[in-house]
Amino acid sequence: MAKLQEHAAYLASQIQQGVIVCAGRTGDPVHPHGYAEIEVASEADAKTFIGNDPAVKAGVFECTLAPFSEVARAAR
Repeated sequence: MAKLQEHAAYLASQIQQGVIVCAGRTGDPVHPHGYAEIEVASEADAKTFIGNDPAVKAGVFECTLAPFSEVARAAR
């Protein structure tokens, strides 16, 4: 449970730093998983973001990096 709390604190810190654009988890009870859209300068930075997550480090979560090309964004 401690790693989940550390994971939540890590995500909160990355939101404050402007790295995470949005994050959440699916409602799929059979195959639940999380999602985070991040803005970083390089693939290496994205891998660092993943590698610094306490839950990923501890093996609680696995993470897949998938490049994303933005097509549109709503003005806020």
